[in-house]
Amino acid sequence: MTKIPKITYDKVGQIYQIRAWVEYGFKQTKSELGWADLPVNNSG
Repeated sequence: MTKIPKITYDKVGQIYQIRAWVEYGFKQTKSELGWADLPVNNSG
């Protein structure tokens, strides 16, 4: 799963939970700014 020594499944779960909240916050912010309709270029 990872090369980080002594990491527990609980810690990995906490990291992903924080990531989900950050992504949710960015989505809400984009919507408020009117950027939700703009495509994101991932080519590079």
